[in-house]
Amino acid sequence: MQEVWLISPEDRLVEVDTAPESVRKLTAADTLETSLIPGWSMNIGDLIPVPASA
Repeated sequence: MQEVWLISPEDRLVEVDTAPESVRKLTAADTLETSLIPGWSMNIGDLIPVPASA
């Protein structure tokens, strides 16, 4: 495994697992970047927008 993204829309969180001991938790204010796709990035707030009813 090189990298796994666990996306939790309800919590607006993305957990990035790159090894058993390396886990990053990203919130709507963070930017997701990966060495697997050089130059690519995405704002977590754009990936998981606030629900219309919120």
